[in-house]
Amino acid sequence: RKMMRMDGLWVLVVVVLLAVCGVLNVEGTCCTRNPCTANPPADPTQMSIPPLGFGGIEVRQNGAYQDVYLLSPSKQFSIALRLNWGGSVVFYGFDANPASNVIDAHDTGRELQLSLYDPDRAHQPCACSATCQTHPATCGDSINYMGWNPVQGGDDCDRGAKVLGYGRNGDSLQLIAQPMQWNADWNQCSCLQSGCSGAGAPVNMRYIFTITFIQETVVDILTQAVSYENYNHAPTEQEFPCLYVSHGQFNTPDLSHLYDANYNQINVSVGPSGSVCSTFNSPKPFAVYEPAAGGYGVGMMADQGSTEFMVCRGDGVNYPYFHYLRPFNSFAVTAQTTISGRVYLALGNFPTINSSFVNQVLNVRPPFGSVDVPAFGPNGQVKYTPGQNIGIAGWVLDTDAISQVYILIDGAFTGVRMTLGQSRPDVCASYPNYTGCPNVGYTGSLTTKDWSNCSHLMQVVASDVRGNSIVLGERVLIPV
Repeated sequence: RKMMRMDGLWVLVVVVLLAVCGVLNVEGTCCTRNPCTANPPADPTQMSIPPLGFGGIEVRQNGAYQDVYLLSPSKQFSIALRLNWGGSVVFYGFDANPASNVIDAHDTGRELQLSLYDPDRAHQPCACSATCQTHPATCGDSINYMGWNPVQGGDDCDRGAKVLGYGRNGDSLQLIAQPMQWNADWNQCSCLQSGCSGAGAPVNMRYIFTITFIQETVVDILTQAVSYENYNHAPTEQEFPCLYVSHGQFNTPDLSHLYDANYNQINVSVGPSGSVCSTFNSPKPFAVYEPAAGGYGVGMMADQGSTEFMVCRGDGVNYPYFHYLRPFNSFAVTAQTTISGRVYLALGNFPTINSSFVNQVLNVRPPFGSVDVPAFGPNGQVKYTPGQNIGIAGWVLDTDAISQVYILIDGAFTGVRMTLGQSRPDVCASYPNYTGCPNVGYTGSLTTKDWSNCSHLMQVVASDVRGNSIVLGERVLIPV
């Protein structure tokens, strides 16, 4: 009887080992899809929180400006992009109440927008020779002498950047713009300034905003910068994006007080110059602006998981009055590439915004990524010789840490988990500053020993530490 118990224990051990080796649930199973085809690879940027719905898109005239609005599904809230200023965000609030706007829409440099930099081409006159880090000759500290600096809104002469197109994309509003150099004379090898005559200096890039309501008071803003240039720009801090919040102009709220994710106030003391910038860390990847007395304001959350932020302000005496926030993003802009990221904006007081970001973003945001190996062939088919091992590799990103990447065969868990932490600097060049970068790759192999002689559907699934899962990719495995 003792031997029988021991034999049963060994059977249990063998069963567990077979499950870990990935062969237990495959023998006797086949692909149940008819026909047996794999879903094509998804765009990683679309592996995101599902939209709440679509409330409509409207173009409205606001004084001298034309703005395109995306309405929330209930039409109670809206977010607006200025077509005269490269599609930068100039309104977010209650749609019927202009005074509820939490965005500073002062000029082409102050709203929510993208703005990129190059430390080798930081300012005149060294920008023309890309020597600003080694021979930093300057024309003074004025922002009028900025170097390479494609700004979404437009330039320092208030010439707005051109919108190339906009419209509905699923339940989202998507807009494409061509940014302009903030300083049209940025590449002059002297301190020449031509003034504000002419059309400015468009940049051979595209900025793309894809904006989606994921809750009535929460928007997802996918930001993309596409380079068509033929030269690279070294890593530096980037505004991807930056947010100027309302400061009381036009009866909007003065969102003068900034708080981290634990509702600790971030105090920024302005010196004699009248303006100051500093960094701070938040316990979670968001921060919230409220009026001095508390109440209705706006929060910004970084999808990358960054808890470091840059905050700036002007005192309104020696410098224009403003409040500014951006997640800390540092990356290179490489020629002929696309860089993607996203932020979330939420309306309300601090408890409301905190709940929105934790429960409606952090707790539900799935991983995203790709299966690179085996390659996706016609209908996702991959041929294999029975008994061989199939190599698997790819990458995965998330706001939080990834807990596992595992394999399903014909819908059943095989016990096969990928090895995480592989270096993928190429991925992090396109999706910079995400949690885990650059070690966001995964690799592994799957044995086909003792598999049924039929087609099998393989799914690669990623899960994060909060339990959010997603299928990164599928393949149909066909024995030959």
